[in-house]
Amino acid sequence: MREVIHEATNIQLGKVETFASLLQDNADPNLAFWRLWYFGRIPWQRRTVTPASLLRSPHVRVVFDSQLSGTA
Repeated sequence: MREVIHEATNIQLGKVETFASLLQDNADPNLAFWRLWYFGRIPWQRRTVTPASLLRSPHVRVVFDSQLSGTA
């Protein structure tokens, strides 16, 4: 989806990071899940864009929030 938006609008959403850089930014990471997920070999140089990075993008904004509109 991110790539499609970039091709259509020339807008880059989120920040591409490696798993290694994500680990550096996290003060106390729990790697047990990731070791299990990757069978013990975490691909530290794999590049990814996290959902948090997408949400922090200056090009993303809330258009409608049902919690703020007063309707259920």
